[in-house]
Amino acid sequence: MPSQRSEVFQSQLISAPEKRLLMRFVKSCTDEDTPTDEQREKQASSVNFDEYMEAMLLNERLRTIVSNALIFVEDPKSISVQHGRDLLQLYFSSLARYGTGSALLLTNYGGSELSQAFCRVCAVNGGIYVLRREVEEILLEDGAVSGILTTAGDRVNTKHVFVSSMFDPGRLDEEEIVWRFVGVLQRSILDGHPRTLVIVPKGIGSRTVRVWQFDSSLGVCGDGYFVLYAECVDGSGTEEDIRTALARVLGESYSEEISHGVIFKHRMWRRKENGSSPTNVEWVYDVPVEIDFTG
Repeated sequence: MPSQRSEVFQSQLISAPEKRLLMRFVKSCTDEDTPTDEQREKQASSVNFDEYMEAMLLNERLRTIVSNALIFVEDPKSISVQHGRDLLQLYFSSLARYGTGSALLLTNYGGSELSQAFCRVCAVNGGIYVLRREVEEILLEDGAVSGILTTAGDRVNTKHVFVSSMFDPGRLDEEEIVWRFVGVLQRSILDGHPRTLVIVPKGIGSRTVRVWQFDSSLGVCGDGYFVLYAECVDGSGTEEDIRTALARVLGESYSEEISHGVIFKHRMWRRKENGSSPTNVEWVYDVPVEIDFTG
């Protein structure tokens, strides 16, 4: 899917009239802070962003490109017109910000580095990490947490405490299953693009699947190898959706291409808004399936 101006004009996926429509639509959403009278009229007559794109004369193929490759929303009917415009502005304002041609950034050494980055930001701002200690007891005074007692017998005074929701099952709502894949390849899925995001949109399978390829420059594998990740973008996907996406990207004999690989399901819990607790207790829930990192 073309996602930059140069890619749009070079792409063979869309016709010349479609290219002009797409560029006109993107320009209308990103170049003007205040919508024109025509845009206001289209927004007023549109209940959601999908209807807005249709009112702006984008056909189904162009709406699929915008939704999956630019704003990363599987169902544009689920978001408002303004939210969709904001996401487009975010994408194009991020292009080449850090010297690359992409709007996306990847962490070296895998996603686990995000937690280390948080640890370092915490330390810079005066935070202290305590290792090899567990919480023995949460101490309360006048209905609020005043501190914690560690297994080493130390008391740590605190104004706030963050607690995993797993310690209070009453706060957990329905379970959600997310299907994912991780594997190792000895060739790139796209020649000349060692670090690649491929989106297999809904319609090929029952749900949209995102396929990421990383190479050795990110420190996740050895030279000459590539790590492939695939995931359904919401909890209603299935193992078959992952297999369909892999077959689409690698070919029907994809299992022969993968040196090591596994499809697995990850259980997550949705938050339930009930229950009472001390005023300065913050409950921490599973990361939502649709989470992204923006800034």
